Amino acid sequence: MSLREKCLLTCGFAFAAGWSDVICFARYGSFAALMTGNTIKAGIAAATKSEQRFENMVYYLCILICYIVGGVVFQAVKARWPRRVGVLSAPVCLSLFILSEVLNQIVGNNKWQVCILAPTFGIQNSLTFGGGLQTNTTIITGNMQKLSLALYQVLACKVTKANLVAIATPAAAVLSTFMASIIGAVILMDVAKLNAAWLFVPAGLLQASMVVVHDKMFFQWSTPAVDQRALATDSSLQVACEASGLKTEDEGQRAEHTRPRYFLRCPAW
Repeated sequence: MSLREKCLLTCGFAFAAGWSDVICFARYGSFAALMTGNTIKAGIAAATKSEQRFENMVYYLCILICYIVGGVVFQAVKARWPRRVGVLSAPVCLSLFILSEVLNQIVGNNKWQVCILAPTFGIQNSLTFGGGLQTNTTIITGNMQKLSLALYQVLACKVTKANLVAIATPAAAVLSTFMASIIGAVILMDVAKLNAAWLFVPAGLLQASMVVVHDKMFFQWSTPAVDQRALATDSSLQVACEASGLKTEDEGQRAEHTRPRYFLRCPAW
């Protein structure tokens, strides 16, 4: 996968997150993707003396929990279908976006609807940060840290081509989020006249598309070919061991040696 393709994919994910956060902040005063903002607001709500003190604190904490749930769901799907995780996640994410808009039309602007959107960005960031992109597309702070390191390397004359390649996707994420915020704010204030109805749908469609494209770019949707040379080497090694009287490990013993040691024993999913 080329660097240009990685940057375009990163821009798509980051644009969906930035756009959604603008709409969420305008509607509900909270964020669907930026969990740093929700964490700070939860702390402020807990320290503010008001009748809604407990409700506001619980509200922001629920958004954080829903975001985490999205990440947990992603990891569960990835463990079962590692090469289809994007294709399986895309319909779920898009459905949650549409559900949020439908509920907005039925019950009006209800801040708890952000809890419906937060899992989609938990899924998105788990995919982009833990996958081939290795870039946060909902968190700007980590990307800014990488850019500051690159700037130091430039000023200290220690920058290499590999360093510049490594900061391309973080820079794309920051720039795309910034542009999404500008465009989303302009459309919300000047075009929609602060009527945010159905403005989540473009972000949902973009996110779902990027999730599917991510799978297509990083994974081949076919069974990988068997390396005949590796098989021949393994067979020759086994024959040589048997001829010399050496014992070879069977598959069960080999799996036991390579199995990770977990702190907790849980049934296999």
